[in-house]
Amino acid sequence: MRAKEILKEKGITAKELAAKIGMSEAGISVALSDKGNPSLSTLEKIAAALEVDISELFRPSLPTQNTITCPNCGARFIMEKKEK
Repeated sequence: MRAKEILKEKGITAKELAAKIGMSEAGISVALSDKGNPSLSTLEKIAAALEVDISELFRPSLPTQNTITCPNCGARFIMEKKEK
């Protein structure tokens, strides 16, 4: 799940997310971990709090190499070299 990545992109801490959705900090930590298994209801709350579609939580992460991040909106873009 890429919720942690989205949090970072949006400048939101896990503690702030937990407060937004009415969970404890420990509970959100478990839900966002690789071993977490959050309910659909929790996933919907996380997506709504992050203002993303629930599918964004499961979209593959962009590679970290050859990417740039927009300083205004936090969107990441893959840089590719065009062949002539």
